[in-house]
Amino acid sequence: MKIGFDAKRAFNNSTGLGNYSRAIINIMSKYFSDNEYILYTSKQSNAYENYFKDFQNIQITTPNKIGRMFPNLWRSLSLTNFALKDKLDIYHGLSHELPVNIHHSSIKSIVTMHDLIVWRHPEYFKYIDRITYQKKQLYACKIADIVIAISEQTKQDLIEILNIEQEKIKVVYQPCSSIFTQTLTSAQKLDVASKYNLPNRYILFVGTMEERKNLLTIIRSMPLIDKEIHLVAVGRTTDYFSIINEETNVLKLTNRIHFIHNADFYDFPAIYANAEVFVYPSFFEGFGIPVLEALHCGVPVITSNTSSLPEVGGNAALYINPTDHEALAQHINNIIGDKILSESMIQKGKVQALCFSEEKIAQNLWNVYKETK
Repeated sequence: MKIGFDAKRAFNNSTGLGNYSRAIINIMSKYFSDNEYILYTSKQSNAYENYFKDFQNIQITTPNKIGRMFPNLWRSLSLTNFALKDKLDIYHGLSHELPVNIHHSSIKSIVTMHDLIVWRHPEYFKYIDRITYQKKQLYACKIADIVIAISEQTKQDLIEILNIEQEKIKVVYQPCSSIFTQTLTSAQKLDVASKYNLPNRYILFVGTMEERKNLLTIIRSMPLIDKEIHLVAVGRTTDYFSIINEETNVLKLTNRIHFIHNADFYDFPAIYANAEVFVYPSFFEGFGIPVLEALHCGVPVITSNTSSLPEVGGNAALYINPTDHEALAQHINNIIGDKILSESMIQKGKVQALCFSEEKIAQNLWNVYKETK
């Protein structure tokens, strides 16, 4: 087949949707290398300009001068014409949207829906963003031949909130980057610990520091945890960070909490592996990729009992109500004080992570492509 991808985020986004896009393109080109893959992007950031240059079955399509001047219009209105010239069999929108006229062409279309948080929790979004995202999501789901949900939670939301036909939705879980499945040496872990001045013993949070990710519950649990244990929080900041700072100061935790806002992605496996516990008390997730990353890296996981998170953690994680900081502290204390429990969770985590292997996900996605064509 000749398969096209919306590669805007693969080339320009260093976090969630960008990581997903790169992972999907990587595994499909690796496990189904007989296909031809075409990536559509209006620009390429310096960080990812050469990311796909060594892939023999991948080519990149960019707009003409006018398209570069108006990239959003190119993606929405002109991209279908480029896809027709490339004689695509399938166009896959990797992040919630499709070109507006793709359904009037001969090209089959698939859209990946990561979550419907903008519908469930509109309060997390600015008004104009909320309206824009909702319109794009609804339109893409309505015109797509197939809608891929990255979890059962997202599938149920698509059915209940957007009234998408169940038969049209296929669940294909999200892979994480292969860097999280590699074995690290002690020297590699020490190098990263030194690079970021990591404390000797710490629990870890990874994610955007925004209200939905709920770092505040971890902050509030810290006074109830052994004072030798620090917290390392990795991720970009939002306005919510001022609340985090205030709570940190009120609880007199400034010496025990370490914020890292610009970590190199390739250092993440060692940052995970050096932690004693990974904590992710998010209020709502379409998938929750940091949980899977932590399982791969051999770290005990505590996460919320909400949304898709139990799908990812399975029987390997411990779960809390995301507002219950006392229960969180109790779980953390149990894990750091019980080597048998910790080791048991690590081993269960490695088994659970195999459910989301890149080979399985590539095969599941290929099955969807074959069915769509």
